[in-house]
Amino acid sequence: MIRNLMMSLGLSAGLVLAASSSVFAGEGWTEDFAAAQAQAEKENKDLLLDFTGSDWCGWCKRLDAEVFSKEEFKAYAAKNLVLVTLDFPRSRQMPDATKKQNADLQAKFAVRGYPTIILMDSKGNAYGRTGYKDGGPEVYIKHLQGLKEGYAKRVAALAKAEKLTGVDRAKALDEAVNAQTEGGVESNDKLIDEIIKLDAENKAGLKAKYEAGKALVALEQTINTTLRSKDFEGASKAIETFAETYKPTGETAQKIGFYRAVVLLQQNKLAEAMPILEEAVKIAPDSQVGQHITKNVIPAVKRQMGNK
Repeated sequence: MIRNLMMSLGLSAGLVLAASSSVFAGEGWTEDFAAAQAQAEKENKDLLLDFTGSDWCGWCKRLDAEVFSKEEFKAYAAKNLVLVTLDFPRSRQMPDATKKQNADLQAKFAVRGYPTIILMDSKGNAYGRTGYKDGGPEVYIKHLQGLKEGYAKRVAALAKAEKLTGVDRAKALDEAVNAQTEGGVESNDKLIDEIIKLDAENKAGLKAKYEAGKALVALEQTINTTLRSKDFEGASKAIETFAETYKPTGETAQKIGFYRAVVLLQQNKLAEAMPILEEAVKIAPDSQVGQHITKNVIPAVKRQMGNK
């Protein structure tokens, strides 16, 4: 009877699903990316794309419950954002067109986990990537604003660099690289290569800075490779060679301390690793590495030591 009624109204199952998509997307959200882009441009708002697994992803559900469902976030979003749900459910049925749209955007932004949040400006330029963050709507809104402000500083620094040459241009490009210290979506590789070339004589100290950064990336890859093969001596040698060559300070020195501790932990030398971890935290307690050591690594090591 229901099927006959649908046919008599000229409806199809696909149209019914499409018409009800806003229900699944939630109040104030849409699943139509093209329509969202048009709205964002018309209203001069940013887009927030939520790549989610609505019926299975635990962290997605927490982000919805702790942030997106709260009145504080809804009020902020109403003034500043167009909200787009890009769902990858396991049970829920969706129109084929929506599935294709979501898969295409997933590939475009190289989304590999959920929830992934992509921020775009009103012209469709992606500028931020984030996910779940603890602390509720106030913390999350501040985090989103930080990503937006960092992007604005990057754009301004790049515009400034266009008017400069030589070392002055290198300094402006350095500003652009450092404007977004978290959550940026644009690669800095080309900018860094240009900075090194422009400051070839290291007059501004930028060549040394970025060559050390590249060496740190190479070191991290070496550590991963040597630890997988249990070449602990090789990992330690690579770390000490980097330390002797570049004499790291600040957060880079903190990372080196952490890597030294990791090599010891992989050998189950917990008592030797603990003081190194504690010293590493002191260098920059509020950094991402410092917080990770404090909240995750040290408690885990203490638990393991207590079980011995």
